[in-house]
Amino acid sequence: GDFSDAYVVVNLGSQEFKTSVIDNNLNPVWSSDNYFTFEVAVEATTLKLACMNKNRFKDDSLGETEVDVRTLMRGEWCRFKEKLENGDEAELEFDVFFRPTEFHGLHLDTISLLYIRVNGAHKL
Repeated sequence: GDFSDAYVVVNLGSQEFKTSVIDNNLNPVWSSDNYFTFEVAVEATTLKLACMNKNRFKDDSLGETEVDVRTLMRGEWCRFKEKLENGDEAELEFDVFFRPTEFHGLHLDTISLLYIRVNGAHKL
């Protein structure tokens, strides 16, 4: 069958990052260009991840998933293995570390941070 040229787009609020593209692989594993740091605004409550297939003209979606930042464990790495919506059997594995400030949103000089590491995908 046709293999995916996969990459992942990660969004939080107005910030967006992309992993590198892994060619011809239905079970890609990222080991570089896969670690991102977000500054977390109070209104930015949804971390969105979309698995994409790189094409010559228009990239298409292989599925997506969301995490509510407010439900994350604080101050420790959490591993997620999420089934992708609109992705058949596809799964995405990623780690998230949420470091909120003590006064999340009250002081402009102290910013909450969210770190994410995209590890890999399965059955794209």
